[in-house]
Amino acid sequence: MNGEGTLAEVVKDVIEGFRPGFQADGADLEVVDVGPETVHIRLVTGPETCEECLLPRESLEALFANALAKRVGGSVRVRLEDPREQAS
Repeated sequence: MNGEGTLAEVVKDVIEGFRPGFQADGADLEVVDVGPETVHIRLVTGPETCEECLLPRESLEALFANALAKRVGGSVRVRLEDPREQAS
């Protein structure tokens, strides 16, 4: 882990770095669970969210996975809970 702390700490730090951009579009991110194989993140949207401004779930998962992999020195599987998919 490159001496940066636990995976949960790294996940929190990485997500905190992304949050301002999501908040600018009226959304937010929550870490739901950090398991040994998968990180579960929830995209939080509301009536003020510019949903068209946000990347699709698959792209967001890849974005977070790549950012985490750079920090932990290995691959990280990310599962994003995206309420936009439930609304369709």
